[in-house]
Amino acid sequence: AMSRLIDRHLARAGSGAGEIRPIAVGERITGLVALMRRLHQERPLDWQLEIAEDLHWRGEPTDFEEMLGNLLDNAGKWAASKVSVHADATTTEIVITIADDGPGLTAEQIEQIGIRGRRFDETVEGSGLGLVITADIAETYGGDIELSRAESGGLKGTLRLPA
Repeated sequence: AMSRLIDRHLARAGSGAGEIRPIAVGERITGLVALMRRLHQERPLDWQLEIAEDLHWRGEPTDFEEMLGNLLDNAGKWAASKVSVHADATTTEIVITIADDGPGLTAEQIEQIGIRGRRFDETVEGSGLGLVITADIAETYGGDIELSRAESGGLKGTLRLPA
């Protein structure tokens, strides 16, 4: 089952099957955060959004939603009380940062995330593939994801995509 899941996501990520078009970043993030609020409604999380106006990214909407959905869902699963989402642009790229105030990961654990299916807590639902899939999709567009320790002590994921 795991290898089928990996194959399906990788085939879709590199297929170019969808339609590449301008995506209103703020609108998509706001919609995904609304979905995450419902998904994680049993936990009273404070979702803080700071999104620059008129941000647009050219890509397949389902790819954008999968990348952001994975990052937001992880933050929602692990946050103690707060998830912050920041989106802005430079002249060359869109930068989206999602940080939580959960337990975070050690530098060694962050390195191990590249191992497909590596999970750090079996009590939390998931396949262990979300961040790997996010990185794979970002790379198909010439972008990347960087994981680091958030100021709040949790995990911070920084997604960079060409503007």
